[in-house]
Amino acid sequence: MSITILGHKLSNLPWEERPKDCLEPVWRYSRNPLITRETVRGANSIFNSAVAAYIDEFRGVFRVDTKELVMELHSGRSEDGLSWSIDQKRVEFISEDMEIGSRDFISLRTHSFPSTETGSSSRERSKESLQC
Repeated sequence: MSITILGHKLSNLPWEERPKDCLEPVWRYSRNPLITRETVRGANSIFNSAVAAYIDEFRGVFRVDTKELVMELHSGRSEDGLSWSIDQKRVEFISEDMEIGSRDFISLRTHSFPSTETGSSSRERSKESLQC
């Protein structure tokens, strides 16, 4: 079976041939994980959310779950797509709308809360649930 990559040729794109015993269309890199939780101070786990080629390197956005299980986004870069430097500071969202720009808004939207039988709004229920 031949493999064709559509798009511009990336001479520095890391590639590992499919293992002989693998029948799947996508396979894991043999040296996974590339990024461990020790890469960011206070991280419980790190997930590759999105990576793209940028000029002559790679840039990425990574979801970092802290030891308190708060989800954060961090940016990172790599010259070869295998060795990554992840920013220690989380991505800060800036918005003229204070509700959208606040960290509370992001935290509320990344957790699910049990519904209640009261007539309060979901945002009010979410705030009540956080006060436990």
